[in-house]
Amino acid sequence: MSRSEETPDELRRWGRGDLRRWFLLSGSRNRVAAVVVVAFLAVITVLRLAGVIAVTNPDSVTRSLSNFIGGNITLITIVISINQLIISREFGTPDEVRDRVSEVIDYREEVEEHAFGDKVSPTTPGEFLDFLTDVKRDRAVALRNSLDECSDEVRADVDRFVDSIVQQADLATETIEGNEYDSFDTLLTIMEIDYSDDIRTTRQIRRDHGDDLPDDALDELDELLELLEDAGVARKYFKTLYMQRELADLSKKLLYTGVPAIAAALISVWIYGQNVGPMLQTPFLEITIFLLTATAFLPITVLFAYVLRIATVTRGTASTVPFNVQSGSPL
Repeated sequence: MSRSEETPDELRRWGRGDLRRWFLLSGSRNRVAAVVVVAFLAVITVLRLAGVIAVTNPDSVTRSLSNFIGGNITLITIVISINQLIISREFGTPDEVRDRVSEVIDYREEVEEHAFGDKVSPTTPGEFLDFLTDVKRDRAVALRNSLDECSDEVRADVDRFVDSIVQQADLATETIEGNEYDSFDTLLTIMEIDYSDDIRTTRQIRRDHGDDLPDDALDELDELLELLEDAGVARKYFKTLYMQRELADLSKKLLYTGVPAIAAALISVWIYGQNVGPMLQTPFLEITIFLLTATAFLPITVLFAYVLRIATVTRGTASTVPFNVQSGSPL
């Protein structure tokens, strides 16, 4: 189904407020990790009460906890690798840095040229998205208003396309207004929209009806095509910025949770090294070991929560304008 034939409900496929979306995308990664830890605790508690597992064998328990220590130390090397990846993108000579800045400024000025009036685009991603959405809506409406002398067939095809653009822009504005600027949901809005079908439809309209469109409509169609291409660039650029920020947060939280996890695993091993026999039967000791084990498990859940969202965003935004490789639901 082309973008021009989609309904508002289908355009909301990323905007659903269901549990799956929360778990994969919109939910705080700290809360998702906490949910996984609580679920882990609940499972091992149920298994213990059912008599399926026991923590009375010091050898098996200490082996398991030793593996946690080794695994968490390995995570430290992952943190170092992530930080090297992030920092490497910031290195550059003054000329290279100047070129990057100039390219971004040129891109901002190119987007501003499509706006009606003398406007300067905002600097923050969320506000820039709001600006880009308004300009796209204005250009689509201007295209519709330039068709006074066209046939009903031409107007019908363009109206369907303009309606889809306006609906898309309205949904983006609704998402932005419902969240704080630069929250994840706001940044996700531009990453979720794939402009490949819009660009194809724009080119198709020009090919099918180019001879029937007045000069003003052709100019507006060209403006809209360039604007959609610029929006596709913004989609990729902001996704890159998001990935950098997300990886930086992941490395920081792996360090925050990794040190307590290693300490908890060591304490558990020492407890079992000192307490054998009847003392291991006490409920208090079992509860303590379960809590310490959950703490040792925490860095894995943090890594799981972040990689899950990064992988979901990457899969859902894998297309590169003007090609679309996305099939099925992005979630």
